[in-house]
Amino acid sequence: MPAKPLVCPIIFHIAAKVEGIAPQEFLMNATKVSNTLRTIAQYHNCDCIFTYFCNHIEEEAVGCVVERSTFPPKIEVLSKSLAYPKASEINKIPYATIVKDIIQRLKIVTRGQSLLAIAIWGPMKLAKFISKTISDYDLEIATLTILNISKWFCQSGVDIIFFIEDESYLQNSLTSDWLYDFHQISKLIAFHEALPVLMVPTYNENGLHTINEYVKGDYLPCFVCENTEKISMLLDNSIITKPVGISIPVETLLDGNLKGFKDIMAKYKNKILLITTSDEIPYDNFEPKKLKEVIKNLKSIL
Repeated sequence: MPAKPLVCPIIFHIAAKVEGIAPQEFLMNATKVSNTLRTIAQYHNCDCIFTYFCNHIEEEAVGCVVERSTFPPKIEVLSKSLAYPKASEINKIPYATIVKDIIQRLKIVTRGQSLLAIAIWGPMKLAKFISKTISDYDLEIATLTILNISKWFCQSGVDIIFFIEDESYLQNSLTSDWLYDFHQISKLIAFHEALPVLMVPTYNENGLHTINEYVKGDYLPCFVCENTEKISMLLDNSIITKPVGISIPVETLLDGNLKGFKDIMAKYKNKILLITTSDEIPYDNFEPKKLKEVIKNLKSIL
């Protein structure tokens, strides 16, 4: 365990607004992205820099076309028979080469002083994109795609990979298969000496058994904390003895009513390894000057 939890606010697209240019122009310029993200992280003294956040490489990898001349990008599904790529084929995605350049630039200029993080969809979330009625075949395609994307990001030099899942990981008939598959993905990331983080909603009353099984994996569970009572119940569960992360909605951080979260941090400080926002700090309807307030309040919980 580090001396204090890692503070990792999810800052990516908002960097375009900080730079003062259109996001579609910003995201295609590795120099501007890497310089701006580094400046923001240094100014606010964040432990991590997000070099990529769910920016549609996942969809491209299963055969979609992503048009990035607009923001948000337009996604076109070319075929109903989607396929998964080999890790080596991800380099053929034009935007992927830009992302790799961003990672490698930041790896050089930060000299290991900041951890480099990315966030991608989890396999269940990608399977839901492939088909609304998820089959075991859809989950297999999604898992192999995420496995290869993860391997590619590890080889590119990232330190932390966040996987974004939603409530379906607890409410789907394929949950056991998903659980097994995600263990395999996390083992691959650990082999590359990176940290896999699985970000999911706090459990409901019917999901406790699944949670107990799920936290046994070789990855860091990170729970979205919209309700301090639920996260307290979760951390009180004696089976959960490993470190966890907590993520807090941006709206809550802006409200400043954080006593419940400070109490949680004080009580469970030996369990909490990471603290982040529950989603990326939004590009729309968010002023860059509020970044300081969000990050200050996030740090105040420690």
